[in-house]
Amino acid sequence: FRQCATNTRRHTSSHPNIQQLDSEEGGVRSVIEAHRKDAVIVSLDLSGQEIRLLADMSRDENMMSAYMGDNPKDLHSFTAAMILGIPYDEFRARYKSEDHDIASTANAARQVGKTTFFASSYGAMAPKIAESLGIAESKAQSYLDALDKAFPRVSVWKRETENIASQQG
Repeated sequence: FRQCATNTRRHTSSHPNIQQLDSEEGGVRSVIEAHRKDAVIVSLDLSGQEIRLLADMSRDENMMSAYMGDNPKDLHSFTAAMILGIPYDEFRARYKSEDHDIASTANAARQVGKTTFFASSYGAMAPKIAESLGIAESKAQSYLDALDKAFPRVSVWKRETENIASQQG
C-alpha cells in the first residue's frame, strides 16, 4: 500500500493491486485461500469509504443523506450537478440517458466531480485541481466553491480538525 500516491492523494496498492481484484463469482478473489483450515477470509469493498467517513465525521447533512433515508444519492453525481448548476435529478437523467452523447457528457462531468471531491477531501486546493484536470485555476476554484455549497459542513469540520491538531499535536 502507498499513501498519497495518486493525484488526489488517495492510497493505492500494487504488485498486486488488491484494490482492483475482480470480485465477480469465479474471479481472482475466488482463488485466494486461507492460510489454515479454520481461518476466515473477509472480502471488503473499499469503494467510497473515504466519503462515508467524511460524511460521518463532518456530520454534513447533504453528504449523510446520500447514505441514509429512502432516496440515497451518488455523491459524485451530486457534486457534478452542483458544478454544472443543475438539480441532482436532472443530472442523473442525463447520466442514464439513452443518448450516448448526453450520457457521455454527464459521465465526463461526474469524473470531474469525483476528482474535485477526492482532491479537495485530501486537502488539494485550486492550483492542484486545475493541474489534475487541465483547466484554469479560476475554473477549479469555481468547482471548489460549488463543492463547499453542496457540503457546507465539511469545510467547517476540516478547520475544526486542523485547529485541534495544531493545538494538541
